[in-house]
Amino acid sequence: MEEEKPKPTSRRAFVKAAIIGGASAAVVGTAVLAPNLRPTAAPAPVPSPGPSPFPQAGSYLVWFDKAAALFRRRNLATGTDEFSQADGAVVVQSAIDALPSDIGGTIWITEDLDAPNGIVMINKDSVSLVSLRDPPPRYRNTPRPHIQKIQYTGVVRGGLLQGLHCRELQFDGTGNQQMMVLRDISMHPTGQPNQQGLRFLGSAGYMQYIEIQNLKVALSGTGADYSAIEFGNTNSGFGHITFSGNTSIETEYDAAGSPVAIKVSSGAETGTPIRFENLSVVEQSARTSGIGLRPILMQAQSEPSKGLRQMNIDRFFFEQHYTSPHTIVTIEPASGAGACWFVLTIDELAISDEIGKTVNLLDNRNTSWMSREQVLRVNGGYKDGVGTMALGNLNPNQFFRVYLGNMSGVTPFGKLATPFFESTPMSFVGAGGTNSAPTTGEYVVVTTPVVVASTDPWSLKDSAGNLIETVPATQARTVPLGYRVQFPTGTPSIFA
Repeated sequence: MEEEKPKPTSRRAFVKAAIIGGASAAVVGTAVLAPNLRPTAAPAPVPSPGPSPFPQAGSYLVWFDKAAALFRRRNLATGTDEFSQADGAVVVQSAIDALPSDIGGTIWITEDLDAPNGIVMINKDSVSLVSLRDPPPRYRNTPRPHIQKIQYTGVVRGGLLQGLHCRELQFDGTGNQQMMVLRDISMHPTGQPNQQGLRFLGSAGYMQYIEIQNLKVALSGTGADYSAIEFGNTNSGFGHITFSGNTSIETEYDAAGSPVAIKVSSGAETGTPIRFENLSVVEQSARTSGIGLRPILMQAQSEPSKGLRQMNIDRFFFEQHYTSPHTIVTIEPASGAGACWFVLTIDELAISDEIGKTVNLLDNRNTSWMSREQVLRVNGGYKDGVGTMALGNLNPNQFFRVYLGNMSGVTPFGKLATPFFESTPMSFVGAGGTNSAPTTGEYVVVTTPVVVASTDPWSLKDSAGNLIETVPATQARTVPLGYRVQFPTGTPSIFA
C-alpha cells in the first residue's frame, strides 16, 4: 500500500495557521507559500534551543483581528504579534520599518486590509509587499489589499509589490530607484492628491530596470491632463522600464475633464527605452462629460533636450465608445527655449471605432525639435468598426517624421487630394499633407511610399537631393520614403 503524500498548503490555510500558532505551524510537509519560506529538510531532527529559525529572512504578516477590530503585525520568525493599530497602513509601515535595512524582507498582507487614506513609504532595499490572495480579484465584493498610496523614496534597490490595489504608486526620484517588480497591481486613480496613478517623478535620482507585470487601471477624475501613467522624471538616466503581460487602462463613468492614459510631463526627460508588451486603452460609453481620452500625451516643453527619447509598444489596442474625435498621440508645442525629443514605435496598432466617430493618429503642434530625427512609426495594424480613422495633424519637419506601414482598413489611401506640406527648410509630400498643388521646389516623401505621375516631366532624386531620373510626362514611378521629387511645371498626381 502506497504512503499518502501530504497535500500542499493553500495561502488561506497558511494565514489561518500563522495566526493561530506562528509561521512554523503553517508548514505542511515541505509546501509553503513561497520559496523563501520553505524549510530545509534534514536527515534527522536536530533539537535547537529558542524560537524556530523559520523563516531565515525578515518576514511579517499583517492580518486583521476582527474581534478586536485591529490590524496586527506578526513576526513570522517568532509567531509573536508585535504591534497593532486600527489603521492597516500604519501597521504595514511599522512592518517595513522593522525590516533589517541590509536585506529587507517580505510582508504578507491579508485581503481584508483596507486603508483608503493610508500612505506607505518604502525607503530601504528589497522590501516586498505581497497579497495573500493569488491571483487577487479586483472588485470590492472579493477584495484585494487596498492602500491608497505607496511611495518609493530615497535610494532604493530591489523589492516586489504583488496583488495590491492602490490609487497612487509613486517613484519620487529623490534617489536612484531601481530593480523593482510590480506584479498584478490594480489602480483606481482620481486625479486628486495621493490618488494620481502610477508616477515616475523627481530629478535627483533616476529609475531603471523596473518591470510592471499585468497592470490594470480604471481612471476616474476631473481637471486637466490627469493620467493613469505619468513619466515625469527629469534625470536622463531614467529608463529601462518594461510593462510586460497586459497593461489595461479604461475610463470609468465618472471620468470628466481631460483624462490621459500615458503622459510625458513638462520637464520630463526619458533616457533608455520604455517598453509596453500589450497595451489596451478603452474609452467607456458611460462617460457623460469631458473631452475624449488621449491615449498618449506629451506636454509642452520649455527647455531643450526634454521629452520622450524612446518608447516601444508591441501591440496597442484602442477602443472608442464615448465622444469624437479621439487622437492616439498628442504632442503639445514647445515654448521659449524648448526643444523636444520624441521617438515612439508601435509595432501593431488596432483601432475599434463606432459609427459617426473619428480616431486621429496624431495631433502634432510642435515645431521645435532636437536636431536628430524624431519619429512616430506605426509598422502595421488594422482598423475595424464602422467609424473613421484619419492621420490628423502630422506637421512634418526636417527633424520630425511619421512613418505608417500597412494598416488594414486604412491604407492604401488612393489618390491624395492634398499631398503637399510646405515648411522651412524643407517641404514634404505624402499622406497627411495640407495643400493640393506644389511649388517648384523639392519635396521629401513622408508617411508612406508614394506613386507619382505628372502631366509634364518631373525630377526624381535620392535622399541627398542627387538626380536619379527626369521622368517623362504621364509616366509613373514608385518613390520610397525619404526620396525627393520636384515639379518645374505641370500638374502632378500623388497616390499612396
